[in-house]
Amino acid sequence: MTLFEYLSVAFSIVLSLSAAQILSSVRAVLAADRRYWVHVGWIAVTLYAHVIIWWEFWALREVEHWTLMSFMVALISPGLLFVASNALTDAGTTKKWEDHYFASRGSFFVPMATLLLYSLFRDAFLLGNPVVVLRNLPEVAMTILCLIAWRSTDRRLHGGVVLVNLGLIVAGSAFTWLDPGGGSLQ
Repeated sequence: MTLFEYLSVAFSIVLSLSAAQILSSVRAVLAADRRYWVHVGWIAVTLYAHVIIWWEFWALREVEHWTLMSFMVALISPGLLFVASNALTDAGTTKKWEDHYFASRGSFFVPMATLLLYSLFRDAFLLGNPVVVLRNLPEVAMTILCLIAWRSTDRRLHGGVVLVNLGLIVAGSAFTWLDPGGGSLQ
């Protein structure tokens, strides 16, 4: 077993717990009497983010010398996604997902924006790749949109932000994430 394979177990556990958190709430999220379409859209975005983070992790197989610090840097992605997923799905006593969504938007959008910003610098830190490259434009746009959504309570704006994010994910996936490693090695 290589060190990368050993470390990927911990990465996988954190990412799996986060995904399980969302998947266990899908039935409640889709309940007709509580459903809010913008919240459902962010559930889809967040679930897809789990797939992308797993896919991009493959690029880290190129790290030649792992240290505790580089391992902790690698765990930031699934850790932030776990926090965002929890904020999105832990409705507590809230009867409507729309109320929960707006009440917890800071707890969701701040970790998501941080995750997106972090993704720009992770490959530079761990692999020595440049930060400013064309393929990072979707992450930059999504970060800006998450920060706008964090500060706004306008329902129409939130609807637009989730739709634009879904479009950016489709575009980003089509152009940069087709190969394992998320295009990080190109």
